[in-house]
Order: sequence, then C-alpha cells, then structure tokens
Amino acid sequence: MSADGVFRILQIEDNQGDVVALRRSLSRTGVDITVQAVPKAERALDILRETPSHHFGLILIDINLPGMGGLDLLKLLKTYAISAGTPLFVLTSSQSEADVALAYARGADGYLVKPDDAAGYAALAGFLADIWKGGAMPAYAGLRAPR
Repeated sequence: MSADGVFRILQIEDNQGDVVALRRSLSRTGVDITVQAVPKAERALDILRETPSHHFGLILIDINLPGMGGLDLLKLLKTYAISAGTPLFVLTSSQSEADVALAYARGADGYLVKPDDAAGYAALAGFLADIWKGGAMPAYAGLRAPR
C-alpha cells in the first residue's frame, strides 16, 4: 500500500470511453483510487521514468495502441527496473488464446478482458479494489489464466 493509502493506477489506453467507464466504476468502490491514463505506450514510459518507483500500485496495458503496442511495452517494462515490483496487467478486448499466451510469456501478472457493459465494469472495479486491499487473488470472470 502506498504511504498515503491511495491506490494509483497507470492505465495505458487509447479509447477514452474505456478510461471513463473504468474511472466511474472505480469511484464507486469505496477505495481511494486514482487513475492516470495515457493513450500511448511511449508516454507511459516517460511517466515511469519521471515518477518515483512504486508510485503506481498497478499498471494496466491495452494491447492495441497507436505506435508501440501493448505487448511490446509489457516486454520493455519487464526488462527495465522502472516498473520493478509493480504488477502489470493487460486489459484488452482481445480474447485470443495467442494474445493471452504471449502476454504471460512477456511477463504479464494478469490478463483481463475488457467488460462490455456497466455491470462488467463494476465487477472489474471490485476486482481491482480487492487486489489493492490485499490477500488472495479475488475471483473475476474476465481474468484469463495462462495455458
């Protein structure tokens, strides 16, 4: 947990509607959560270089991004110390088993399929809040395990 008790998430997502839906749902969890969203992987790298380590409690990465793709960003983040100790989760609309396998092979700590409605975003927000609270990995229907 951060020293001030705030759960900070860096979300790399180019679809503003997905950013808004996640923020709205997270605001209803009762957990003090801040989301910093950027639409490009390159900007996320800049932020991580400029930010003290462990500032973010979680990094959410979409696969399909303009410029550098999310899977390439994931590989870079696992290679460099700028994200050491921070869980890296893919949050994408892709349900492809090949994408799931590649994400885990490149170091993802989790692979989440984006919800397609408000109830799904509420479940996702609850899952993320439960991760922040600690303990065992909570259940979430959109979590894909490696095969």
